[in-house]
Amino acid sequence: MKGRGAVSFIDDDSVVGKKDKDIANQKKKNARTFSKLVRDAPDIDNIFKKNKFDKSDVKQQQDIIDEMYDYIDERSKKQSIEFAKLHKIIINKKKFSAKAFNDLNIGAAELYLEEMRDHIVEEKIYKNIVKDIYTTYILAQKPGNIEGVSASGTLAILNVGTNDAAWTEIQRIGKKDGCWTCGTSMGAKDAANWIADHIPPVGLKKDIIDDVNAAYKKHFVFGKYNLHPSCVDCSRDQSGLVRDIIKEYSNRNTIPDIKNVVWNDKLKKMIVGGSDKNTIPTTKKDTTDLKDNWDGKAIQCHICGKKKSTSKDTAYTADHYPPKEFNTSYAQSCFHLLGLKVLKPMLYPQCIKCSCKQGSLSSDSKKLIDAARFFGITVNKGFF
Repeated sequence: MKGRGAVSFIDDDSVVGKKDKDIANQKKKNARTFSKLVRDAPDIDNIFKKNKFDKSDVKQQQDIIDEMYDYIDERSKKQSIEFAKLHKIIINKKKFSAKAFNDLNIGAAELYLEEMRDHIVEEKIYKNIVKDIYTTYILAQKPGNIEGVSASGTLAILNVGTNDAAWTEIQRIGKKDGCWTCGTSMGAKDAANWIADHIPPVGLKKDIIDDVNAAYKKHFVFGKYNLHPSCVDCSRDQSGLVRDIIKEYSNRNTIPDIKNVVWNDKLKKMIVGGSDKNTIPTTKKDTTDLKDNWDGKAIQCHICGKKKSTSKDTAYTADHYPPKEFNTSYAQSCFHLLGLKVLKPMLYPQCIKCSCKQGSLSSDSKKLIDAARFFGITVNKGFF
């Protein structure tokens, strides 16, 4: 076996001195070999005790060393087998190479294998994240037989403007088939009528409303609201403002100031309301029944002043399927890596009501970006 050597002994009394010297030298050599093997396999001293080795004669020491070599050979074989099994499971094999593993001694190899085992546990978590996102945003939102328009591009899929040919085609499809999400046609009841905006917004907690009262000399009571008619655009802007305010208050490292976010008169109206004309007092968060009071009346948006209801003339939005964020190259690479079908990006008509209900994908996008980076996929974008 490698590194192993036999020691010959001479019994002639004339060379006893030389024999003793050779034995002493061999013991030193054996001691160095023993120490090296212990360094190569740190747990080996649980089996081969140094004090027993030191007290043994040269022949016994050589036998112990041979046993240690056999032990290390066996351990190395077992580690190589385990490495092959773990390496087969791991997706991102760039992180763990056979060459790097083969260059390690037993102790370092054990740490390497432990890191691989931890990686597999973490990999399972990220695989589940990718599968959950795929199920939520692609499988669960799969369109039926409704027509769609191809959305070009992968890394950055742009919004569709009103002058775009795809937008025009979306209007044609929408008028024929209705909203691809819920089937509603424009002008149908509650599809894109005046939106009932709560003042103060229902998303603001009591401590924020207390700060609104102090900052703007109001007397709002938490849980009691006034409903104001709002156009779709202003309502969506209000939702974004509420998210910004909540984010400001979630930062525990700073003292929140609502005026840091609400910095002009239009934004102020979205929080404290405009004219009290045509308002409806309520304690409800659901406005479906209450806003029927405005149907057919000459009212206007309390924020921007728009007078015409959007119930008949609002265009369909061009909704991306899969959502834009999950049409990006890194997202598609994640899906492809897990054997999930990568779908061609399409645009479908969506009514304003369904568009407003779509939540922000920021949290899930961040999770998918983290998963992509874990799998070694390049993410050519920042994250806001």
